Amino acid sequence: MQSTTRRRLLKLGLGGGVLLGIGGVWAFFDSSDELPLEVKRSLRVLSPREYLVIQAISKRLFREGDSSSPRSPFPDPVVVDVGARVDAFLRSLEAQDQRDFKRLLQLCEHLFPWLAGHFGRFTKLSGDAQDAVLRAMERSSFGVLRGAFQVVKSVCALAYFSSPATWAAIGYDGPLVNRPAGGWTRRVDGVE
Repeated sequence: MQSTTRRRLLKLGLGGGVLLGIGGVWAFFDSSDELPLEVKRSLRVLSPREYLVIQAISKRLFREGDSSSPRSPFPDPVVVDVGARVDAFLRSLEAQDQRDFKRLLQLCEHLFPWLAGHFGRFTKLSGDAQDAVLRAMERSSFGVLRGAFQVVKSVCALAYFSSPATWAAIGYDGPLVNRPAGGWTRRVDGVE
Protein backbone atom coordinates (compact mmCIF):
# COMPACT_ATOMS: atom_id res chain seq x y z
CA MET A 1 0.00 0.00 0.00
CA GLN A 2 1.38 3.39 -0.99
CA SER A 3 1.90 5.86 1.84
CA THR A 4 0.44 9.31 1.46
CA THR A 5 3.09 11.98 1.19
CA ARG A 6 2.58 15.70 1.37
CA ARG A 7 3.40 15.99 -2.33
CA ARG A 8 0.79 13.36 -3.28
CA LEU A 9 -1.81 15.01 -1.06
CA LEU A 10 -1.07 18.40 -2.64
CA LYS A 11 -1.40 16.94 -6.16
CA LEU A 12 -4.71 15.30 -5.27
CA GLY A 13 -5.98 18.53 -3.73
CA LEU A 14 -4.98 20.61 -6.75
CA GLY A 15 -6.41 18.04 -9.15
CA GLY A 16 -9.69 17.98 -7.23
CA GLY A 17 -9.79 21.78 -7.24
CA VAL A 18 -9.30 21.89 -11.01
CA LEU A 19 -12.07 19.31 -11.52
CA LEU A 20 -14.42 21.29 -9.28
CA GLY A 21 -13.58 24.47 -11.18
CA ILE A 22 -14.28 22.83 -14.54
CA GLY A 23 -17.53 21.40 -13.18
CA GLY A 24 -18.54 24.83 -11.89
CA VAL A 25 -17.91 26.48 -15.25
CA TRP A 26 -19.84 23.70 -17.03
CA ALA A 27 -22.73 24.03 -14.55
CA PHE A 28 -22.83 27.81 -15.03
CA PHE A 29 -23.50 27.45 -18.75
CA ASP A 30 -25.63 24.33 -18.52
CA SER A 31 -29.34 24.54 -17.76
CA SER A 32 -30.60 28.11 -17.86
CA ASP A 33 -30.16 28.29 -21.65
CA GLU A 34 -33.51 26.47 -21.96
CA LEU A 35 -35.42 29.62 -20.94
CA PRO A 36 -36.65 32.25 -23.36
CA LEU A 37 -35.02 35.65 -22.91
CA GLU A 38 -38.30 37.32 -21.84
CA VAL A 39 -38.69 34.83 -18.97
CA LYS A 40 -35.09 35.44 -17.83
CA ARG A 41 -35.65 39.20 -17.89
CA SER A 42 -38.94 38.97 -15.95
CA LEU A 43 -37.39 37.20 -12.95
CA ARG A 44 -36.65 39.48 -9.99
CA VAL A 45 -35.77 37.08 -7.15
CA LEU A 46 -35.17 33.67 -8.71
CA SER A 47 -32.26 32.94 -11.02
CA PRO A 48 -33.11 31.17 -14.30
CA ARG A 49 -31.78 27.91 -12.83
CA GLU A 50 -33.93 28.26 -9.70
CA TYR A 51 -36.94 28.99 -11.91
CA LEU A 52 -36.31 25.70 -13.73
CA VAL A 53 -36.13 23.82 -10.41
CA ILE A 54 -39.52 25.25 -9.38
CA GLN A 55 -41.01 24.36 -12.77
CA ALA A 56 -39.67 20.78 -12.52
CA ILE A 57 -40.96 20.32 -8.96
CA SER A 58 -44.38 21.74 -9.81
CA LYS A 59 -44.68 19.45 -12.85
CA ARG A 60 -44.24 16.48 -10.51
CA LEU A 61 -46.58 17.82 -7.80
CA PHE A 62 -49.42 18.97 -10.07
CA ARG A 63 -49.55 16.61 -13.03
CA GLU A 64 -52.38 16.69 -15.52
CA GLY A 65 -54.38 13.61 -14.62
CA ASP A 66 -53.06 10.07 -14.43
CA SER A 67 -53.74 6.74 -16.12
CA SER A 68 -57.19 6.47 -14.49
CA SER A 69 -58.13 10.05 -15.42
CA PRO A 70 -56.80 10.93 -18.89
CA ARG A 71 -58.60 14.34 -19.07
CA SER A 72 -58.02 16.22 -15.85
CA PRO A 73 -59.65 19.65 -15.40
CA PHE A 74 -56.42 20.90 -13.81
CA PRO A 75 -54.17 22.94 -16.09
CA ASP A 76 -50.54 22.07 -16.71
CA PRO A 77 -48.27 23.79 -14.13
CA VAL A 78 -46.02 24.96 -16.96
CA VAL A 79 -48.98 26.77 -18.57
CA VAL A 80 -49.87 28.31 -15.19
CA ASP A 81 -46.16 29.33 -14.98
CA VAL A 82 -45.66 28.37 -11.35
CA GLY A 83 -42.04 29.58 -11.51
CA ALA A 84 -43.06 33.16 -12.36
CA ARG A 85 -45.79 33.08 -9.70
CA VAL A 86 -43.28 31.90 -7.07
CA ASP A 87 -40.90 34.67 -8.15
CA ALA A 88 -43.70 37.22 -7.69
CA PHE A 89 -44.56 35.79 -4.25
CA LEU A 90 -40.91 35.89 -3.14
CA ARG A 91 -40.75 39.62 -3.94
CA SER A 92 -43.05 40.23 -0.96
CA LEU A 93 -40.68 38.48 1.47
CA GLU A 94 -37.74 39.87 3.42
CA ALA A 95 -34.31 39.49 1.81
CA GLN A 96 -33.22 36.82 4.33
CA ASP A 97 -36.33 34.72 3.63
CA GLN A 98 -35.68 35.03 -0.11
CA ARG A 99 -32.09 33.83 0.37
CA ASP A 100 -33.23 30.91 2.54
CA PHE A 101 -35.76 29.76 -0.06
CA LYS A 102 -33.19 30.08 -2.85
CA ARG A 103 -30.75 27.95 -0.81
CA LEU A 104 -33.48 25.36 -0.35
CA LEU A 105 -33.96 25.24 -4.13
CA GLN A 106 -30.22 24.65 -4.57
CA LEU A 107 -30.45 21.74 -2.13
CA CYS A 108 -33.44 20.36 -4.07
CA GLU A 109 -31.45 20.59 -7.29
CA HIS A 110 -28.09 19.22 -6.12
CA LEU A 111 -28.16 17.45 -2.73
CA PHE A 112 -31.57 15.83 -2.24
CA PRO A 113 -31.30 13.65 -5.38
CA TRP A 114 -28.02 12.23 -4.04
CA LEU A 115 -29.58 11.54 -0.64
CA ALA A 116 -32.34 9.61 -2.44
CA GLY A 117 -29.80 7.55 -4.40
CA HIS A 118 -30.02 9.39 -7.74
CA PHE A 119 -26.80 10.81 -9.09
CA GLY A 120 -27.60 13.93 -11.06
CA ARG A 121 -29.40 17.21 -10.82
CA PHE A 122 -33.10 17.13 -10.00
CA THR A 123 -33.97 18.96 -13.25
CA LYS A 124 -32.02 16.39 -15.31
CA LEU A 125 -33.59 13.28 -13.73
CA SER A 126 -36.44 11.31 -15.30
CA GLY A 127 -39.96 11.93 -14.04
CA ASP A 128 -39.95 8.68 -12.05
CA ALA A 129 -36.63 9.57 -10.43
CA GLN A 130 -37.91 13.06 -9.58
CA ASP A 131 -40.98 11.48 -7.96
CA ALA A 132 -38.68 9.20 -5.95
CA VAL A 133 -36.64 12.19 -4.72
CA LEU A 134 -39.75 14.10 -3.64
CA ARG A 135 -41.19 10.98 -2.00
CA ALA A 136 -37.90 10.41 -0.13
CA MET A 137 -37.99 14.00 1.12
CA GLU A 138 -41.63 13.69 2.18
CA ARG A 139 -41.11 10.37 4.02
CA SER A 140 -37.63 11.01 5.40
CA SER A 141 -36.84 10.07 8.98
CA PHE A 142 -35.12 13.46 9.23
CA GLY A 143 -37.50 16.23 10.21
CA VAL A 144 -35.42 18.80 8.31
CA LEU A 145 -35.97 16.99 4.99
CA ARG A 146 -39.69 16.58 5.65
CA GLY A 147 -39.87 20.28 6.54
CA ALA A 148 -37.99 21.24 3.37
CA PHE A 149 -40.46 19.22 1.31
CA GLN A 150 -43.42 20.89 3.03
CA VAL A 151 -42.01 24.37 2.38
CA VAL A 152 -41.41 23.72 -1.32
CA LYS A 153 -44.77 21.98 -1.74
CA SER A 154 -46.64 24.78 0.06
CA VAL A 155 -45.04 27.58 -1.94
CA CYS A 156 -45.68 25.71 -5.21
CA ALA A 157 -49.30 25.04 -4.19
CA LEU A 158 -49.78 28.70 -3.28
CA ALA A 159 -48.47 29.74 -6.70
CA TYR A 160 -50.41 27.08 -8.63
CA PHE A 161 -53.80 27.50 -6.98
CA SER A 162 -53.61 31.31 -6.97
CA SER A 163 -53.96 31.15 -10.75
CA PRO A 164 -57.51 31.76 -12.01
CA ALA A 165 -56.91 28.93 -14.50
CA THR A 166 -57.12 26.41 -11.62
CA TRP A 167 -60.21 27.80 -9.88
CA ALA A 168 -62.90 25.98 -11.88
CA ALA A 169 -61.20 22.63 -11.30
CA ILE A 170 -61.52 23.05 -7.53
CA GLY A 171 -64.98 24.61 -7.65
CA TYR A 172 -63.79 28.04 -6.56
CA ASP A 173 -65.54 31.03 -8.08
CA GLY A 174 -62.85 33.56 -7.14
CA PRO A 175 -62.46 36.15 -4.41
CA LEU A 176 -65.39 38.22 -3.19
CA VAL A 177 -63.39 41.46 -3.29
CA ASN A 178 -63.84 43.39 -6.57
CA ARG A 179 -66.02 40.58 -7.90
CA PRO A 180 -67.64 41.28 -11.28
CA ALA A 181 -71.47 41.26 -11.33
CA GLY A 182 -71.51 37.87 -13.14
CA GLY A 183 -68.83 36.34 -10.92
CA TRP A 184 -65.43 34.99 -11.90
CA THR A 185 -66.56 32.34 -14.36
CA ARG A 186 -63.97 30.36 -16.28
CA ARG A 187 -64.51 27.73 -18.96
CA VAL A 188 -62.61 24.47 -18.68
CA ASP A 189 -62.96 22.01 -21.58
CA GLY A 190 -66.24 23.60 -22.65
CA VAL A 191 -67.87 23.34 -19.19
CA GLU A 192 -68.66 26.38 -17.03
